[in-house]
Amino acid sequence: AGEHAGSYPITQGTLAAGTNYTIAFTGANLTITKGQLAVTASSASKVYGAALPVFAYTIAGYVNGDTQAILTGSPSITTIATAASGAGSYPITISPGTLSTADYTFVFTDATLTVTPATLTVTANAQSKVYGSADPALTYSQSGLVNGDTAAVITGALARQTGENVGSYGILQGTLSAGGNYSIVYSGASLTISKATPVVSWNNPAAIFVGTALGATQLSASASAPGTLVYTPAAGTVLAVGSGQTLSVTFTPSDLANYNVPGPKTVSIDVLPAGDLDGSGTVGLSDAVYYLQVALGAAPAPASVATPVIAPIVNGKPQPDPSRTKVNVLDVIAVLEKLVGKW
Repeated sequence: AGEHAGSYPITQGTLAAGTNYTIAFTGANLTITKGQLAVTASSASKVYGAALPVFAYTIAGYVNGDTQAILTGSPSITTIATAASGAGSYPITISPGTLSTADYTFVFTDATLTVTPATLTVTANAQSKVYGSADPALTYSQSGLVNGDTAAVITGALARQTGENVGSYGILQGTLSAGGNYSIVYSGASLTISKATPVVSWNNPAAIFVGTALGATQLSASASAPGTLVYTPAAGTVLAVGSGQTLSVTFTPSDLANYNVPGPKTVSIDVLPAGDLDGSGTVGLSDAVYYLQVALGAAPAPASVATPVIAPIVNGKPQPDPSRTKVNVLDVIAVLEKLVGKW
């Protein structure tokens, strides 16, 4: 008798043919072959950089009410992957190891270990710039690198929504990537473009003689953006004699959506008496000598004086004559007449 795998003799047992026969019995054997158990490795997964999981397996195919209690030992389950292996699929190999039983043979089925990407958190930094200037570098902070990885694994760059006018533009992930071992969780920010303030440039103009109307030579401000310049006093104004007189300009940009209105710009100008060639503020003998030197070619007309040519005399006073471009003896006479009180 027996139910385990093996060979068992077949005996005559109770077999009989009555009193008329004597049975000559030749026996045989009953062979019980081993059953088959299916030992299957369980598929598993882990995140990149994490330790390998404990591998499991299942066994199926028991008969006769048998359970795992009839087994001794355990199968060997291995993989070529390590804790440092990159994202991807790796075989889980199962083999007999120390697994044993008298009544069953084993059929082993391998499985797969899946390494999934780790999560890398990337947070964009808010940025700002002034209208018309170059974009600042789009920077970010990151956390979640594992396995000894450094920021060098991160490639590509952030991008932003298009647009150059004043406003707020989203900073996007762009081409930023950390390769197949990481899945980026991105948190965006904004680039804010603020209004630019135009620069108004204007140097102190050269001194002018009394009677000279303000014009483009004196009112020569420029701005770094398109717009309108308004001068005070306006073009055509004739200033009285005096030094350090204030000229002012206000600028209004054409594009008020992208530019601020700057404050007024001021300069100063000296208005000289007629005949004050040396710019001293009064007409004197030194001016007469200077005019004579210039008239004779012995000295150049000073560049600091807008119109050194003052003759002829009009209504008892010398007036600049735009038709003349050189000092002559009339200017000398006019200055001498000033010295003796004729004007």
